Amino acid sequence: MDRLKVAPERVRSTAEQFNEQANQVKNLANTISQIISAMSSIWQGEAASAYTNKIKSMNENLTVICTKITKHGTHLQEIAAEYQSAERANTEASSALSSSLIS
Repeated sequence: MDRLKVAPERVRSTAEQFNEQANQVKNLANTISQIISAMSSIWQGEAASAYTNKIKSMNENLTVICTKITKHGTHLQEIAAEYQSAERANTEASSALSSSLIS
């Protein structure tokens, strides 16, 4: 049977990448909103309203996606902490064994 090997620092690194990606998506959504707002002075009418509403809806969806990405990052941080805690407990338990039991 293969052994499962987990490096908590790699899991944490991946969690940080999730958070960075979520921030990038948020920043892009904000940039798009700013551009659309700036265009309101030169583009008006039904088409402009429809487009603005579509962008608002898209930004709401992006907010939901960012929240989910951030939650995945948080879960990965928790998983890394659990693995580290379990490894520490296993190390302490094995250190507590009497050397006579091993031989």
